[in-house]
Amino acid sequence: MLTTWTVLKSGIKKLQLAGVENPLWETRVIAAHVLGIQTTDTFDQLSFSAQKEESFFSLVNRRCSGEPLQYVIGCWDFYGREFLLSPSVLIPRPETEQLIDIVLEQTLPDSPSILDVGTGSGAVGITLALEIPDSNVTGTDISSEAVKQAQENAMLLHAKNFTAVTDDLASGQPGPFHVITANLPYVPSGELPGLQGEVRDHEPHLALDGGDNGTSLILRMVEQSLGLTVSGSFLILETDCTHEESVPAFFQRHYWKRVGTHRDLAGRHRFVSAVRR
Repeated sequence: MLTTWTVLKSGIKKLQLAGVENPLWETRVIAAHVLGIQTTDTFDQLSFSAQKEESFFSLVNRRCSGEPLQYVIGCWDFYGREFLLSPSVLIPRPETEQLIDIVLEQTLPDSPSILDVGTGSGAVGITLALEIPDSNVTGTDISSEAVKQAQENAMLLHAKNFTAVTDDLASGQPGPFHVITANLPYVPSGELPGLQGEVRDHEPHLALDGGDNGTSLILRMVEQSLGLTVSGSFLILETDCTHEESVPAFFQRHYWKRVGTHRDLAGRHRFVSAVRR
């Protein structure tokens, strides 16, 4: 049996040779996952059993093949909570956490009804359910596998006020909703082959492909939302940085007010929001 530091050094070297950008950190993440500790914990007093050593190198080899770290360990953090992940759902991005902050800044009624469209792992919908305990949150996804993943995360995180259902956007939802959030596919179909390999080859294209110009589903969602909202309802969409002008134009000013854009912490256009008149 190899010593702990020999195992870790071997893992680092393998990831380095595979061209992984941050091999030291990713080795710690994989090792911590296998050993059942936090990445910030010390490894000094720990050792790998033969079984855990085998598991560690199995995961390292998967990462070396180009599989995203989040899928390799099967979970990832979003807004301070750990969500289970599988290749059937998009990996939650830290930039999306800002969407949660924007919703929490709104003045909402008591016991608001919230709809999260394209819920995937449930990261946004479940987070809102837990941050707004008196809310009633519905997450929809066209993928039945994604819905199962969201349901599992809701159970593990004790989000009893969150429900995930299979739907094409929100065509089967009765409404009305006080808040609608949507992180829909927004990559133009023609740009999919040029995506980073880890994204292109491993994340579900169903959650990436936004049609010819990347706004096909976003436009449908804006149109559907008219029948799902009431005066004062808040709608927020995550979009591509190139959609700063095109997506706000989808909102008919006769029905919507306070149509605006939001930039992420890197200063790039990220979200479009509006309030129903």
